[in-house]
Formats: sequence, C-alpha cells, structure tokens
Amino acid sequence: MSEITYESIHVVGGGANAAYLNELTAKATGKTVYAGPTEATAIGNLMAQIIAAVELENLQAARKCIFESFEIKNMRNNNQNIRKNICRKRMLCPAER
Repeated sequence: MSEITYESIHVVGGGANAAYLNELTAKATGKTVYAGPTEATAIGNLMAQIIAAVELENLQAARKCIFESFEIKNMRNNNQNIRKNICRKRMLCPAER
C-alpha cells in the first residue's frame, strides 16, 4: 500500500449517478465524495484539445473549468460512527484487526 493519502474522492462517469453508492463511500471512508461529471471521457478529450490550443494554460486550469462548469454533487461524511460500524462488519479497518 502507498503512503499517499487523499482528502477527498472524485467519482466521474457513470458511477457519478450512483448517489447511494457515493453516499456509502463517503460514510465508509470519512472523506468528501465529489460525483460528476457523468460525461468524463468526452469532457477530458475536449479539455486536452483546449489545452493543446492554448485556450487553457494547464491541467489545473482545465480541472477548475470543469468543476465550475458542470454539476458536481458533494457527499460529506456526517457520522464517524457509521464508518466505524461498516469497517467492523467488513473488517476493513487495519487498526481493529
């Protein structure tokens, strides 16, 4: 396993439409889940072309443009106890093994 940690999870494509799954992911991980855009492949292709045409400076600018241009749903973990219960039931928490 990697030592890299992330503050949030971004779900794109068809999985962004699975609201219940994204809510469970937020609860199980304790992280904010951003869901969307659903047409990630087409948008990514478009952004690559826009960057190549120097209409946007770089990948960070493209990501900002996408985040501000499309509906991105935000699911936050509101209950740490739910995360602990899910971890215990599925034995996902290494500290509790």
